[in-house]
Amino acid sequence: MKQKLNDYIKELEEKIEKKKIKKGLSEEVLTKIQFFQHERVVHLIVTVFVGISSILFLLGFLYLENIQLLLLFIITFCLFIPYIFHYYTLENGTQKLYDIYFKIKDTEWSVSFYMLVLLKSITTVGIANTTDTTSIDATGSKYISIIISISISVVSRIITIIIRGIICTFWTSKGI
Repeated sequence: MKQKLNDYIKELEEKIEKKKIKKGLSEEVLTKIQFFQHERVVHLIVTVFVGISSILFLLGFLYLENIQLLLLFIITFCLFIPYIFHYYTLENGTQKLYDIYFKIKDTEWSVSFYMLVLLKSITTVGIANTTDTTSIDATGSKYISIIISISISVVSRIITIIIRGIICTFWTSKGI
């Protein structure tokens, strides 16, 4: 997944650099962002579950002094570390995709705005009688989906910060 994400980001950055932004690229990027967000949420749930399991096994070992719980803690903690790094990669990659999406959207918007101004100037002169405003109204719903996507990202970051705070609080209170 990490390789797919990095390859896609490089491909988009090359398209932006070479100014090869085709019509509909923003919708394609938005769809890919949604796929990566889904992957990120799944990995967040798994990471939180493994982290909580690891903490519970450690607390169980400290309370009951059972060596089997220590082994379970070691196993889950060894799984937890790679999950953290993988989730970190997915989170940062998704954030990069947001930035790329906004660059593409700004480029498309400036072209659309230019076409709208041109169309309005044509209708003022009397060459055309109608203007199509449905394309302008449709962009509002796309921005709502982006805001929802960013909200999911913010919530997942807050959950990560809370989990880190709990772990740090536990470690400092036990003197570990």
